[in-house]
Amino acid sequence: MTPAVTAIETRDGLTLYGCVLRPREVRAVVAMVHGHGEHIGRYQSLHRALTGAGFLVVAADLRGFGRSPGERGHLQRWDDMRRDADAIVAVARQLAGGAPVFAFGHGVGGTAVLDLAAFSPVGLAGVVASAPMLVADGLGVITQIARALARVAPRLGLDLGADPSRLSSLPEVGADLLDDPLAHRRMTMGWAAAVLAGMAGIAARPQAVRLPTLLLQGGEDTIGSVAATRAFSERIAHPDRMLRLYPGCRHEVHHDGARLQFERDLVEWIGARAAAAASVRASPIREMAWGAVAERCALPAAI
Repeated sequence: MTPAVTAIETRDGLTLYGCVLRPREVRAVVAMVHGHGEHIGRYQSLHRALTGAGFLVVAADLRGFGRSPGERGHLQRWDDMRRDADAIVAVARQLAGGAPVFAFGHGVGGTAVLDLAAFSPVGLAGVVASAPMLVADGLGVITQIARALARVAPRLGLDLGADPSRLSSLPEVGADLLDDPLAHRRMTMGWAAAVLAGMAGIAARPQAVRLPTLLLQGGEDTIGSVAATRAFSERIAHPDRMLRLYPGCRHEVHHDGARLQFERDLVEWIGARAAAAASVRASPIREMAWGAVAERCALPAAI
């Protein structure tokens, strides 16, 4: 399926490079927020799985990444990330036509969709965070450097030179990323400081997440913290919460040996909640709403 390229406007006047992928019949809409150093083109397999299940996909390269404008790997503040995520979700809501809207994010994008669920949940039926960044463990020494330099040299950038083998156990994944002209590993002190602030804000308030939430992570992820994700999942306020771990997989399960299982889990989770939402909309008892959906779909906090 060829994506339709679309311009996605942020509240601060930036035009992000976005795309829309439409299935034949729309059961739900998924707004996608990618992680650091990458772009929406790296999610083609996941896009196919979602659209094949009847989910319309809206995605965009975040500012400073891929084909979108902005200084490479730079944020002035965490609100910049919020604005980009809000803009993607806003387009998803516009195209939904009454179908439920879900937000999916990976890495720092996972942090962003959890932030949406806690602080800006209007119009969302649920969120999915893949390997969310909730603590600074995986960022290494740059966290100390950023805290010291962000105020005096926010645009000072470093090429992380990150070991691509930390992303996936499949060697071709890292090789493809290193050869990708739209990918980069640059991070400014401002970006690091902004993301640290965002991580701290959501990690301290899991009880503020009041939407159905699915957390997905590789059991051998050394970039995102499995322990932090597990602790976060246990404190989410909403009863419909689930943590799914994939043994043997690293940071990008969607590019690892359990890719097909990851895609099935994601499609099934969204599909169950989309079906429940459709039955609620069709019910003559108008008082039923998302609370009823949550009761029908409630799952254990962890597997």
